[in-house]
Formats: sequence, structure tokens, C-alpha cells
Amino acid sequence: MKKINNDIKNNTLEHIYALFGNEDYLLRQFKNKFIELFKKENDINIKIITKDIFLDKQKVFDIIEAYPFFSDKKLIIFQFTDSLKKNDEELLCKIKENKDINVFLFIEDNIDYKNNIYKYILENGYSCELNTQDENTIKKWMHSNFTKEKINIDVNTISNIINKVGLSMDLLKNEMDKITSYTYDKTNITNEDIDAICIENYQNKIFDIITYKNTNNEKKCFSIYKQILLKKENGTNQILFSLLRTNYTQMIISKELINDGKDASDIKDLLKIENWKVNKILNIIRTHSYNYFSNKYLQILNLEKNIKNGDITVDEAILIILST
Repeated sequence: MKKINNDIKNNTLEHIYALFGNEDYLLRQFKNKFIELFKKENDINIKIITKDIFLDKQKVFDIIEAYPFFSDKKLIIFQFTDSLKKNDEELLCKIKENKDINVFLFIEDNIDYKNNIYKYILENGYSCELNTQDENTIKKWMHSNFTKEKINIDVNTISNIINKVGLSMDLLKNEMDKITSYTYDKTNITNEDIDAICIENYQNKIFDIITYKNTNNEKKCFSIYKQILLKKENGTNQILFSLLRTNYTQMIISKELINDGKDASDIKDLLKIENWKVNKILNIIRTHSYNYFSNKYLQILNLEKNIKNGDITVDEAILIILST
């Protein structure tokens, strides 16, 4: 991450980058940093290729070959196109032929490490995997954000927020903004302030929803979901969908580890999650087979693609997950 920040700050960009992983907040932040850098010169030199556009290869090649407008280079973002999951010699050739007039940025949730374009990026550009950050990194990031707002907060209070919210940077950023807003007249934030603001622990609610879903108690499952929606907080469904995806990903990995004879400490070390979350996951994965969690995980991945393609809304995707 440090290299990307320095490249953008000094405007000394490589001609190709790959950003991938499950931390949506970081993927979005770096994408926006690239966009802001190119916006300084001209918006017209920023091209975003989505999965729909990617299906039209000639259109993609035309975008790549077009010369930048009153600038040395243009920015081309391949956004969740799956182009780093299967080999594409034609696309790779176009990238090589037009590397002097473009900066290519590939953004994906996951990739195939043997992919020919990814191998080219490793040799000629820069790749960065952006997954859930460890707790110490998150604490430093939170402290830095509060400091910028001229708010004093100690490590124990930051830990209290993490215990309530989890390690999702999207969730934590929402709660930090809320804390800053509600305590605008204070410079020192305490645990009492955090508790008084009533941060909604979506992570615990998600575990409750999944538990009731797995025990076929749909009535209780949807009851908790409706309670969350009644809070009417911005971006709630996006956060819930992200948590469902993350949790089912962690469950399938945990189930596989348990089947291989691993224990709770192995799960904690590999997934970099807190003990309480490991215990919740272990309680849930005992209820069903590996295939059950695998199918649920694949369902969520397909729904995520449909959301990105505009075929369904996040609300509809969540209802499908909870009702099937």
C-alpha cells in the first residue's frame, strides 16, 4: 500500500496495477485516489470498464488504443471484470502495445495467480492484495482518523468500538463519522460516549440471522433483519450484504480447516479474527455440511455479480440469501 500511496503522491505511476481482496473500503479508496489524480488534468482521460463493457472486446480495444486528450496518459480501470481470472492473450497484447499512453488499473475481489495478465503485472507493474486488516493496523488507522478531527481517544476506547463493530473498515468508518457528529462539542471521547451513541453491532446481528437461518427459523431470521432496517441508517443493506459475504467466506474456510483436523487457534491465526468471532463461527458450522456452506458461498458470489451488473438490487439479494 505504501508504494501505491507514494506513486500517486509523487505522480510516478507504473503503467499497470492490480488491486484485489475482500476489503471493499480500501479498494474503493485507492480507486478514488487514482481517479482524483487524473481528474486534475482532464476527466475525459478516465475510462472505467465494467463487466458489461468488457463483453464487447472491440469496444475495450478501441478505448485502450485511443490517444489521451491533451495529456500524456489516460487511466483505464477494469472494475470487477474477472479479467484476472482467465488468460486473455489478445488483451495482454493490447496492454503491451499501448502501455505508453495508458495507466491500467485492475480491481477484483479475487484472482487466479497463474493468470497471464497478472503475471505480467507482477513483472512490469505493481500488485497489492487488500484484505481485512489486522486489529493493530485498524487501531492505528482509527486513531489517525480521530486525530485529524482533533478528537482525543485512548486505545481502550478504540478497542471498545472494534468489539462492538468488528474489523470491517466500512462499518468502522460509518461509526467514526457518527461518533464525530454526535460529540462535536467534545475533544475527549470515552467508553461512556461510545455506549451512549448506541452503535448497532451488525456483526452480532448477522451471526444471529445466520444461526436462525441454518436452524430453519425463518420467522426469527426475518424479524432480526426487519429490526435492523427500522434503524434507517444509510447504507445498511450494503453493509449487511458485505458482512454476509465475509462471514460465509470465513465459515467455508473454517469448515475446511476443521475437516482437516485444525482447531480454533488455527482458524484465528489464518483468518486474523477475534476469539469471540471464532467461537460464533464454530457454533454455526457444526449445524451443516461443508457442501451446504460451499453452495451458500457460491450463491452470494453470483448475487454479487448480479448486483454489480445492475440485474438486482442489494435488498433483493439479501432477501434471496435469507429465503433460500
